[in-house]
Amino acid sequence: MRAALATLLTIAAIASPYFFIVQSFYIHESLAGAVYLFFAATSFWLAEQERERAWLPFAFLYLLAFSLHRVDGPIVAMILLVIVCGASRMPARPINWGVLIFSVVSLVWLGAQAMLQPPDGAWSLRPAGPNLDSARLGVLMLVYVVSTGCLLSLRHPRMVRLRDWIPLLVIALLICALGAASIWRPSFADATIVGVIGIAAYPSWGGIWYIFLVLGALSLLLPKERHDRILSYGTLATLLFILLLSVMHDREFSSRWGDSINRMMTYLIPIFSFYPLMIYVRAPLFWDREKQLDPPSQQLDPVRETA
Repeated sequence: MRAALATLLTIAAIASPYFFIVQSFYIHESLAGAVYLFFAATSFWLAEQERERAWLPFAFLYLLAFSLHRVDGPIVAMILLVIVCGASRMPARPINWGVLIFSVVSLVWLGAQAMLQPPDGAWSLRPAGPNLDSARLGVLMLVYVVSTGCLLSLRHPRMVRLRDWIPLLVIALLICALGAASIWRPSFADATIVGVIGIAAYPSWGGIWYIFLVLGALSLLLPKERHDRILSYGTLATLLFILLLSVMHDREFSSRWGDSINRMMTYLIPIFSFYPLMIYVRAPLFWDREKQLDPPSQQLDPVRETA
């Protein structure tokens, strides 16, 4: 009953924005990226919810598919992966192997783009123009190597307490970066603020962002489990990165149909639709007031996490 209700409400919320429906016919990688990101995040969440590591291969596969779709995909994917590793209570071995395989394949893909880029700056693999030249690809590859090493180190038993703070640290770093970028480029920061307000009021989005804002604020009053941070913090981190990219971009944020930043907001629709509704459907207020969200019998022993 609860699963069916959550499914119906999620589909209804996803299908309501006109801009989202149009992208089902306007063939572009933004909608496909949103689907893959949603499948990746929910697969990680289901692995924690059901204490079932069989979900992890699907999660990493979906995350890899998302990272290959757009030039910003590898960065968003790594941000989500850091939050997942911080919120996860799964055994270290499957997580470490997934992180390692995902990073190696991503590095091969980024390296291939760097080597196959013609001298004139035009892409032979996909059109990215000056947004991701060889120098930036090299920096991104270095970030991947360092991030992978840090993630593998975080799975050590002595890092259990530090991992609890990782999702918050990611959000704090993105907020600080956004603040610094806004000071450095105030005109673009102002344009981003105006653009975000414009998107919220833009008829093609159907006012869906106001609904998400209200549902998200009300969900703060309801009890949540530890692994819910994969969805909540992951979505917030993605939104902060989109805003940061808008401020750092050479083109102002716009609510036009073809604007890249505007289409990136599509990433958030499926998770934004699923997460609050899942919180409400699962809440003891509506179902079982005596339910324990995370009973001690289901908690993993921190010592066994490394098994």
